[in-house]
Amino acid sequence: MEGERFFDNFLQLLPDCQYLKRIEFGEFSFVEFDFIVFTCEALYIFEIKHYRGPYLLEEGSLVHQYNKKIIHKNPFNQLNRAQLLLQSTLQEIGVDIPVISALVFTHPEFTLLNPLALKKQGTVLLRSELNQLKQKLKAGCFKRNSHIMNKLLRKSSPCKNKYIKVERLPFDTMKSGLRCPKCQKLTFAPPLARKRLWQCPHCKHELKQVDLIHHNLIELFICKGEPFSLSEAMKWCNCEKGNNNQHKMLYRILMTTFKHVGITKDRRYYLEMELW
Repeated sequence: MEGERFFDNFLQLLPDCQYLKRIEFGEFSFVEFDFIVFTCEALYIFEIKHYRGPYLLEEGSLVHQYNKKIIHKNPFNQLNRAQLLLQSTLQEIGVDIPVISALVFTHPEFTLLNPLALKKQGTVLLRSELNQLKQKLKAGCFKRNSHIMNKLLRKSSPCKNKYIKVERLPFDTMKSGLRCPKCQKLTFAPPLARKRLWQCPHCKHELKQVDLIHHNLIELFICKGEPFSLSEAMKWCNCEKGNNNQHKMLYRILMTTFKHVGITKDRRYYLEMELW
């Protein structure tokens, strides 16, 4: 995660960079992409590794120099599989654009003792070499790339086919509001952004408001059965439309406790859990 955060911050510093992170594709077996970056010339896949210490490539595997522990069996197998799957997905949605992939080592104390052996298999970038990406990842073709990103988001499957199917009521027919984890009764009062403790008006049970909202957001994901947006979370928790404090509070909870795909307005939140 530390490596992904570092690379995410690096991309955010690039002017108008368009990218997706932690997005999955697949029907029966799934491939997660750390980052897909969109430019006019190509789509770039970046697989992030945050290993520390001196490593060698021996018989296709990354091996620590001193303890000879295999840290990764041929990291390019995973990357090549991801590239083939993305190319196939692009063909399905009618997009013809090259796909380029690279393995990125983000730890400042990572050392590759036989770099040529690894670089013969594909593109490898160390943390000190990331500046060379700035020109390659030059922004442009915003309208076209936004169109491709939206199509890929609709094809992504962070939850689809991974969980047990359950019968659900139509999502739009479900009542919104905050449900007490103890008595399971709804209250329709909106959460107070500056209040730390919440008391159920029915059973007087007290808990942290953050925990109450988190509990209700999990319920939202289970009831909907697929990733949801921040606006849907606001509506589900009965937040006041246009209330910036409530908006910030829910956004903070979602970003720290849920996984997500997409960026800005297209971002959707989900959990990796079995839905019984």
